[in-house]
Formats: sequence, C-alpha cells, structure tokens
Amino acid sequence: MPTSESIKVAFRVRPLNQKETQKGCGVATVAHVERGVIEITNPSSEDAKQFTFDHVFGDQSTQVQVYNTVCAPVVNSCLEGYNGTIFCFGQTGAGKVSSCLPLRSSSQSVPHTHCRSLRRKYVQTHTMEGAKEPKEMQGVMPNAFSHVFDSVALNGSDESPDKFLIR
Repeated sequence: MPTSESIKVAFRVRPLNQKETQKGCGVATVAHVERGVIEITNPSSEDAKQFTFDHVFGDQSTQVQVYNTVCAPVVNSCLEGYNGTIFCFGQTGAGKVSSCLPLRSSSQSVPHTHCRSLRRKYVQTHTMEGAKEPKEMQGVMPNAFSHVFDSVALNGSDESPDKFLIR
C-alpha cells in the first residue's frame, strides 16, 4: 500500500547553461533543500519571494537523487497495483527534458512475450535517450523503466505467485 496518497510537488533548479554563463547572468533561483524552500530573486530589484514544496533540489542535485526521492516511491506503488503519475511542468528551457530524458522508440513495437525476456526484447526494439550515459546521468524515464523491469525480473519468476502484465 502506498505510504501516502496525497499529491507531492517537487521543484528542481537547473544550473545556468553555457549561454547564460557567457552572458554573465546571475542566479535568480536558489534552493534551500533542508527547508524545502525555493527563493526567487528579481535581479533588477533584489526583492525575493519564497515558495515551499514537498521536495526541493538545487542546481547540483543528481538524477539519482531526484529519481530516488520523487519517482521511486511512485513506481513502487505502481508495482503494488496502484495508479501513479509523474508529471513534469515548467516553462521552455526550465530543464524538463534534462530531468526526464524521454523515450524514443523505433518503428518496431514491443512483442508480447514472457516477462523474463520482455526487457531484452524491449531494449532491442527501443532506445532510451540517455541510455548510453552512466546510470547516475540518466533521467526519470530510463530509471523508471529499469526499476520496473528489474522488479519484474526479481519477482516474476515461474515459481513466484506474482504475475506481471506490462502494456
């Protein structure tokens, strides 16, 4: 059973990109991770506003930290049979794609097959953006797929009473 049924909101601050650094842009958004607070400063007036979230990640946070804190509990609940959604929202350039690294599929579809060989077949017919990166650099989607398939492989043996259907 899920540990909590409420909606959780997380905020991740991305580091300045190369173009912003070259232009001499200042940091306007600071994460106070220990307090779960994001502070946004207007560079022209130095006025700051603070916002509180369930989870806050600074510009030095890793993909693994974000996944383990925010996403893994949702995936675990899904593996227990509950519905779950991970929804990324933000303006253009905010870092959504960098956090998620979306799935790009080939023209082939995933064949219906036994769960033990499903991951192998899936990897053969699909490529995950970021999959060539070390695990700590992969985003939400590659980590979630690995999490699901690893759990199926560990718990879905022929001797196990658990059966998995992945669509």
